[in-house]
Amino acid sequence: KLPTASGNLPQSATADPAAASLTSQIRAAGGRWSFVDLGRRWPENLSLLGLEVSEGVVGVDVPIRFTARIRNQGPQRVEGATVTLRVDGEVQGNATVALDSGAETSVSFPSIFRTAGPHAAEAEVRSDPLATDNRAFVAAEVRERVRVLVVDGEPEADPEERETLFIDIALAPDREGEGQRLSPYEAERVTALDLDSIRFPEWDVAMLANVSSIPDAPLAALESWLRDGGRAIVFLGKNVDREFYNRRLHAGGQGLLPLELLDIAGDATGRWGVHLEVADAKHPAM
Repeated sequence: KLPTASGNLPQSATADPAAASLTSQIRAAGGRWSFVDLGRRWPENLSLLGLEVSEGVVGVDVPIRFTARIRNQGPQRVEGATVTLRVDGEVQGNATVALDSGAETSVSFPSIFRTAGPHAAEAEVRSDPLATDNRAFVAAEVRERVRVLVVDGEPEADPEERETLFIDIALAPDREGEGQRLSPYEAERVTALDLDSIRFPEWDVAMLANVSSIPDAPLAALESWLRDGGRAIVFLGKNVDREFYNRRLHAGGQGLLPLELLDIAGDATGRWGVHLEVADAKHPAM
């Protein structure tokens, strides 16, 4: 059998001293080295570098965007190249791009899924006969809904006074008067006293918002669910029992909390306290 390697080399590579030395070494070892002309050089060569979906979790009836990244790999400017997006084989949109040699750009296409389950999207740029790098793909698992259990550590009758006010708004934003679904998340608010009746496997995510402590039985159920792949986010606050969190939730590094709680930081009398900065908004935790 004759091992074969292929590549896209410029014509100047055949005269390169390093290429000539490599050719001599291969021949000295009893091998063969050949250059095969696979066709003429095309002045136009756009490449699709990737195709991304705007949301980490894609839901039914929730607007999203697909973004395709394109680079001009050719030696001259390209005008009027068409980029096409197909979703499940059906054309969803077209865009026209113009790029200087070596330049990159992105084009976005709005989209919306009406059914749950796996879906496939493909972007294609039509500019040259080198079809290998003219297409990019992405798969999306579309969810009917994502159930979020929000445990409110400071429940109030007035919604604007609840500990979970901003969580509620973030998980279920609505355009006023339009009824537009903007999020796949469906949240239900409970208190720590309700946890005895909660079946955690029925939920996708659990959020603890300024919860003082958790009774033994639901805590064991929560920990078991997390070990089996459940997800939890813990928000701290003034009601948190630091001794309980360190003893039961951190548990010397063996519990669900990765770090031990120390002293409260920030100026309690000032307007601004300590806050978190999100370094990567596309991290799975977000």
